[in-house]
Amino acid sequence: TFKSTHLDPGGFAEYVRVPALNVARDVLRLPPDMSYVAATMIEPVATCIRGIERANVQTGDTVIVLGGGVTGLIHLQLCRLFGAAKVVLTDFSDYRLGVARQLGADLALDARTDVAAALRDANEGRLADVVIVTAGSISAMEQGLALAGGGATVLLFAPSSPKATLPVSPHRLLFSEITVVSSYSCSPQETRQALRLIQGERLNVEDLITHRFDLAGVGSAIELAAKANNSLKIVITP
Repeated sequence: TFKSTHLDPGGFAEYVRVPALNVARDVLRLPPDMSYVAATMIEPVATCIRGIERANVQTGDTVIVLGGGVTGLIHLQLCRLFGAAKVVLTDFSDYRLGVARQLGADLALDARTDVAAALRDANEGRLADVVIVTAGSISAMEQGLALAGGGATVLLFAPSSPKATLPVSPHRLLFSEITVVSSYSCSPQETRQALRLIQGERLNVEDLITHRFDLAGVGSAIELAAKANNSLKIVITP
């Protein structure tokens, strides 16, 4: 539904106009025990559920997640729920790598190091079965392709700039049987699944919400989000 309407602009406001299609198909009644703040995580969790399904994460897989922002850390937890045997996460931020370890990453690696070597050391000489790229830079996508083992799936989850191009080796894609997929937005089914996971506390979303501001503090919230050193999800409460 979001793909069809994109909603009307209304962030950082007391009210937002919602198209009839979204009301009919994807407006959810919150359980009495779920806070509005926790409910802000339904949409990001739903998009990540779609990503996990598109990437076809299977029981026993070794998964590497590139990027330790909110969606990267959600993917990390979902990989566990979907049965991944090993989950590795990379980022530039020591803070985010620390959060990844707290959330159960088998390895949390500085993206500037030799990630492929560390992955092979931890994975019996093999690269990843699934690579999830949650950063929108071309360099992250290139690294993701390089970390894909034979028969692997690479999920491109974050948008790049419209004019960006990604150099790939068709030879390697063919002979290593690497599948590249993308994922965007979520369906009504995935938002409902996300609500159930959050309500059932199957995912730790509370620790991803690091800061809260009222409407008067929107400017400070945006400045904090732009730095992204010691923050993750920032919620505005009108």
